[in-house]
Amino acid sequence: MYMRDRKWIKFSFFFFSSRRRHTRCSGVSWARRCVQETGYDTSFNEVFEISQSQAIKLLQHPEIGLYLQTLTLVFLVNKRNLEAAHQKVKDILTQIKEVNKRHLDMLNSIVYFYYARIHEIRNEFDTIRNTLFEAYRAACIRHEEVSQATLLNLILRNFLHYDLYEEAQNFVSKTQFPENKLNNEHVRYLYYLARIKSVRLEYVDAYSKVMQSLRKAPEHTAFGFRVSAQKLAVVVELLMGEIPSRQIFSNPEFKTALHPYFRIVQSLSLIHI
Repeated sequence: MYMRDRKWIKFSFFFFSSRRRHTRCSGVSWARRCVQETGYDTSFNEVFEISQSQAIKLLQHPEIGLYLQTLTLVFLVNKRNLEAAHQKVKDILTQIKEVNKRHLDMLNSIVYFYYARIHEIRNEFDTIRNTLFEAYRAACIRHEEVSQATLLNLILRNFLHYDLYEEAQNFVSKTQFPENKLNNEHVRYLYYLARIKSVRLEYVDAYSKVMQSLRKAPEHTAFGFRVSAQKLAVVVELLMGEIPSRQIFSNPEFKTALHPYFRIVQSLSLIHI
């Protein structure tokens, strides 16, 4: 469903016995059981030895604790345990503000993504708009480009979710996507721009943006995104007075999802004839 959600775990954590100083832990036993429940890759096999004192020393670093809590958050969201996920993400955000380290940029962006996703599922997306603005402002000040890109897209998604296209356009006109472009976030950004421009009747620019997003999108994943972008491309092309190519509708991947659009194109073709 989401491009971010594929490589969730390649780290297996461990539980220690109070009676033994050293514990030999297999990544297969615990981690594989967890990832099988959520459908992730189980091909890895890691065995390691660690002492309890070493583990306690590791957990003194805030990065380790935040990483493990983020894994827990992803697990809760995938299990649709939204109440627990909501509380967990609030706790993580509080810790992030306390730690405030720039090298946690990537991890921060993942947490904010799930923070917004949880509220969207709970139909509370509008309640976090100010929080997203504050986080985006802080990311710009600290030059955290990954968080900037993620939060920029989350704010645009928030606006478009409530059909606030003018507000979205004003926000785009006053911001700039980070230079060091993350491909997946840039793809989302292009798609949101296409939606904004199509509503503003700027069909040529809208079609250019949505086609860019389709070309940059992953080929074998993000099926839902590619379908949505392809639907938008077909609609914009029709609004430009052109007939979309039949090759789009003959693609086995999109054939079922685009069938209603194909019927519309067929009707318009008959009218032209």
